[in-house]
Amino acid sequence: MFLQGYVNLVFGAETAIRSLGAKRFSPRDKWTTKICLMVVALMLLLTWIPTIIWQTPNRCFGSLIWYPIRYELVAIIILCVMLFFFLALAAVISIQLMRSVKVDPNERIAASRMSYYLVVGAIIYVSLTIEICV
Repeated sequence: MFLQGYVNLVFGAETAIRSLGAKRFSPRDKWTTKICLMVVALMLLLTWIPTIIWQTPNRCFGSLIWYPIRYELVAIIILCVMLFFFLALAAVISIQLMRSVKVDPNERIAASRMSYYLVVGAIIYVSLTIEICV
């Protein structure tokens, strides 16, 4: 449930950091992708910890989306924080794309796609948050 959001969040933050550098939207370094994937794995591990602390009953709910309902408070907090960062990172990347003229076309396309992914992820998580709250 959170994997797609964590990937978007980490790589969106990396793109936003590169957009704020002296040379805007410079190409990624050699280890950047591996470090980002390790951060995503760490975030998934930290999200998994409440499921170990508070065990769920052994019942079949018929859908994976109902599994985290027991952890709805933790899920709502995580989703709200991610929504804020999705929109903030998409705004930073978009503003830097509008301000920057001399950017490699491939990096411009990658950054604009990341901005789109962040907005689409925000839309998905808004609907998921509404579903959990209702």
